[in-house]
Parts: sequence; C-alpha cells; structure tokens
Amino acid sequence: MEPIIIQGDSSIVLNREILRYNNFKPFDIVYLDPPYSTGYAFSHYDDDMSNKQWRVWFRGILQKVKDIIHDESLIIIHLDDNQSHYAKVFADEIFGEQSFRNEIVLKRTQKNTNESQVNVLKRSHDICLIYKSKGKLNNITILNKRKPYWHSFGAPGIRQTLEYELFGYRPKKGNHWRWSEIRAKESIKRGILRPNPKTGRPEYLVSPGKQSLGTLWTDKISYNNQKSFQTAKSTAIIKRLLSLYPANKKDVAVIDPFLGSGTTLEACIELGFSFVGIDLNIAESIKKRFDVKIITDKESNKACTDFGHVIRTAAKW
Repeated sequence: MEPIIIQGDSSIVLNREILRYNNFKPFDIVYLDPPYSTGYAFSHYDDDMSNKQWRVWFRGILQKVKDIIHDESLIIIHLDDNQSHYAKVFADEIFGEQSFRNEIVLKRTQKNTNESQVNVLKRSHDICLIYKSKGKLNNITILNKRKPYWHSFGAPGIRQTLEYELFGYRPKKGNHWRWSEIRAKESIKRGILRPNPKTGRPEYLVSPGKQSLGTLWTDKISYNNQKSFQTAKSTAIIKRLLSLYPANKKDVAVIDPFLGSGTTLEACIELGFSFVGIDLNIAESIKKRFDVKIITDKESNKACTDFGHVIRTAAKW
C-alpha cells in the first residue's frame, strides 16, 4: 500500500475513520512522538501548551489510539522526562498496566555548560514507553565493540573424537579441541585458527559477537540534528524501535500521528512497512523527498477535539 499523509490535527483526524486508509484493519504499530510541552516555538510547530493542557490533550490522543489497534499492536510513546511519567500513568490506565513492557532510554546530544550551578541538569536522554497487550517483542541485538582476540583452542572435558593432532600437539590431559578436525582444517585456511606465535599450541580468533541491547540504547544518538527540522529523530533509531514488532506477516501497518520531519515514513519505506502519517503542517522537505499521497482534511483547522476540550490558547485552567 502506498504511503499516505493526512494534513490535519491529530486530535481530530485520529479516529476509527482513519482505518479506511488501512483497508479497514487495525494498525500494527503506533509511533507517538508528540510535542514535549517544552514551551518553545520551533521552526515547524509551536510546543506552547501548558503542562495541564498537554496532559488533557495527550490523554485524549491515547484514548483515540485504543480505537485503531488490535491485541498485539505495538505502541511506542517517545518523550523526554518532562511529561513521560504522566504519559505512563495515562497509558497504563487506557491500555492496561499489564500491557506495559519496557521503558527504553535513548541517548541525546548533550550541550556542555561552564556554570558551576544550574536550575536543572541538561537533558541527555529521551524515553520510549513500550506497550503491547499480547505477543512477544523482538529482542534487539547489536555487535559488541570488543576487539577480536586469540584464545586457546583447548576446552575442558574428555571427548575422544576431538583429540586429534594439530600443529604437532594434542589436547592437554582432560581436555579436547573445540571443533572437529574437518572444521579445524577449514578454519586454518580461513586464517582463524593458528599456532600461537610463542608456544606453537593451537589458538582460534574470537570475533565480536552479538549482544542483547536491553533498554539502554546509548550506541546511537536519537536525533538527526537537521538544520531544516530541529527535532528530527534518527532514522536508524526509528527503524530499531519499529523492529521490536515481530513481523510474521507480509504487510505491517504503521501510523504516526505526529509526522514531523518524516523520519518514521523514511524508516517504513526502508523496512517495507505500509504507512499513514498525520500532521497539521507538512514539512516541505517531505514533499521533496518522498513520492507520497497527501490528503487535506477539511476539519484540520478546528481547534477542539471530539472529547470536549479546547486545546492550546483557548484552554483555561
């Protein structure tokens, strides 16, 4: 299915009617990267809601999300520490506490300061709350960064079929070689099995292996640092987050109600996932970079949601 972008206000557009863009089926992945309630005005959007406004507004967004997912859908909520604790309370209430799987910490670029005392420490991480009612998550693995090294080819235990002669040596008493004789000869040709330069005894090359990434993702920066879009996320990070979903079917459907710079769209194209994105202001860079259908919603300029709260400047507390 061709990617679709809807130009409109997510608090209005995000409802069951949007399923018509996914063949009237629930979405498999919902990636939520909303405004963080920072109080700043960015080049492509104003993040100017008060904390109370933001909480009412975002709780309504989560309620709408519940109407467009199935039991095994993956929900990713990407925030910083300003509102993430409130978002978790709302998500636990709406999706169920048992649906919460993990909090993933993402690394941000940290600006240095020479001040000896500050009101708040510089934020150096983002947070992703992961929800899934049923089913498993893919275990994300990466290559560890250790350097290759040579290790003794002997292993403890008696195994008579692995006690052949190699480089003029046999295993020490009570030991055996790690691999079969056929594999050992092949490994010598590949240069990963050799006699130790000093002792002459067999040793093999240990290469970097894979390790589970867990919930602390510090190997990559979560932001793309685009001049044209200040809060653009890293495509590599978004691809990794989407890959938590165990795709056991041909087409995985993703919806991003806060399209922003289009990073999720780019990640979905690379992964072969179908995509629906929503944003009130479609960045020009998206129109230039992607051949995508853009639908303009006639109600996108309304400033209220269907759950009865006026947002942004019209709200009073």
